[in-house]
Amino acid sequence: MSRVSDNPTIYFLDAENAAFSCQLDQESYLISFDPAAAGALPISPDRLRAIQAGFVRLFCRDGLWFIEALETENLYINGHRISAYLLPCQVTSGDVLQIGNSRCVLLMDGAITSGNQQLMMIVSGHRVVNLTTALSETALIRQLIIVSRHDTALENLRLMVTAEDIALEETIDVRRIEANSLFCVDPFLVPRISDALFLQQESISSTIHIELIDRATQTSVLTVELPLEVTAATNWPYARAYQSLLASYVTPHHPFIDEMVVKAKFHLSKTDEAPESLFQLLSGDNPARFEETFLCLYHYLLNEYKLTFSPPAQPNSSLQKIRMAENLIIEQAAKGKPGMGTGSCLDLALLLAGCLENLQLNPLIAIIEDDDHYWHALVGMWTSNEKHFQPLYRTKMSLMEGVESDRLILLDPNCLTEYYGKPEAFSVARERAEAFLRERPLIFALDVQAARDQGVVPMQFAFGGMALQALRLSRQIASSRKSAQLKSWHLLLALIRDSHKVRKTFIACGGNINTLNRLPEFREEAERISYKTVPDPAGEYREVLARAWQAVFADGRRLVDDIDLVRAVLLDRETSASDFLAKMNVPFDVFENAFHEQRDDSAPPVDASLSIVRSIRKQSTIPPE
Repeated sequence: MSRVSDNPTIYFLDAENAAFSCQLDQESYLISFDPAAAGALPISPDRLRAIQAGFVRLFCRDGLWFIEALETENLYINGHRISAYLLPCQVTSGDVLQIGNSRCVLLMDGAITSGNQQLMMIVSGHRVVNLTTALSETALIRQLIIVSRHDTALENLRLMVTAEDIALEETIDVRRIEANSLFCVDPFLVPRISDALFLQQESISSTIHIELIDRATQTSVLTVELPLEVTAATNWPYARAYQSLLASYVTPHHPFIDEMVVKAKFHLSKTDEAPESLFQLLSGDNPARFEETFLCLYHYLLNEYKLTFSPPAQPNSSLQKIRMAENLIIEQAAKGKPGMGTGSCLDLALLLAGCLENLQLNPLIAIIEDDDHYWHALVGMWTSNEKHFQPLYRTKMSLMEGVESDRLILLDPNCLTEYYGKPEAFSVARERAEAFLRERPLIFALDVQAARDQGVVPMQFAFGGMALQALRLSRQIASSRKSAQLKSWHLLLALIRDSHKVRKTFIACGGNINTLNRLPEFREEAERISYKTVPDPAGEYREVLARAWQAVFADGRRLVDDIDLVRAVLLDRETSASDFLAKMNVPFDVFENAFHEQRDDSAPPVDASLSIVRSIRKQSTIPPE
């Protein structure tokens, strides 16, 4: 995995009120507030011996930035004087540091400025948006600061924030900006989770347009354009600001991972060498034997799957393409036949981490510097139920202590493949991972459960608005007709009634909408019974949902739409939906071909593999009313 630097920037406001910046590319600095020589100087022994008043020390520890005053008691952070006993004090993006009349603003993820010596706007924000950033409620604009050098207060202003590609349009009233002051806007603009983010498959360049308007004259006072990239859900932006979002790609309840864990439990329960308690162990009920759990899971994948290494794909220099389980596992393991899969070290690490979290264990992913241009991913787990509150580690000390005390087990996921010549045993994978950690620089390590506690949720799959409405309507139809079971013909009828595309195709194939309104009772003998609740889905109904999910997986999407549902209905001729079309005098072949022609030719064909259908069927639930 290639790496990219993402360093914070510090903006200085000198005595002449001219702003300039320094990018921080090391982990410790002396900050000078002297108007004649304001700046950030990397710390050296000579500079430490020559410290004068007006300097502070800014340093990074485990990915967090701290400040401490040197030979001065006049340090202010965000207007509050900081006493010596509170130092060192953690600082975050947007904090305003001040000594005397000199000030600076610390921004952790770069910034864009606009304006002049009288009025300036500084904006910092996340430059990438996709489904993971939306699900984790990552603010697009982390900090927006208006610097006024006017001698009088400014009043009656308004901020307009727009971005067409993500349907963003927000207004913020700025009632008053005091003379010679900073006006800060809290982090805001969390993108709404829309169907478009689930369906996004390619990266597009966009812009967030920020404009400060004088409400009295309706004229523009300041304008800033913040570049934005809207990208696919499976494109992980691996800059520093997004590193914790890697936990979104650990999907413990993914249908494929769920099936793998279930099969691992069943397989191990049938082996003579497995302890009798191993089945319970894998369900997370015996935390005293974490290592055995990890070992058994690893060897199940090693023995039951033929996994091959494949280099990672990168849409551009700032994104890493993640192969989710449905793309990594090409074929599920079947009786007497190994499963097939291909992925990079990161893909395999995320797969193992998902299995561990599925077993209610605490996974960790470590990103190690491999050489001058690439990273290498390791996967591990804590061997206790101790809660960790720090999601990101940027130094090796805690990890090395964990490894040496056996509180942390790390594996090299490439040992599951032929990367080193042949697949290797658990002990070898562990030795290779520990050697990487000792000998190579750590970029960062991610504690998945700690990231969950901070709001980073697993990647989700969903039904689009039209599909969701059709599923709900199918339940209403089945309930109103007192059907014993929810069947595929109920769903097809709901799609014809509710989806414009499906209804239009139905009419084009000879269907009569008026007939639907006079539809005779379409019942079986059991349907004469009165039911107070919505009927349970029949097997054919669940098969439809499974096939729809499979088609979505094949296309690399995260959203089932109405066309996915109707195509899934029409993949099987031996269902109640086929009988329904016959009663409507609509030829099945004609109706099916009409939707087949609507399919995007670039989309991969749908493979109705029974093993995949079964794996998804367990997760196919009907949305509530």
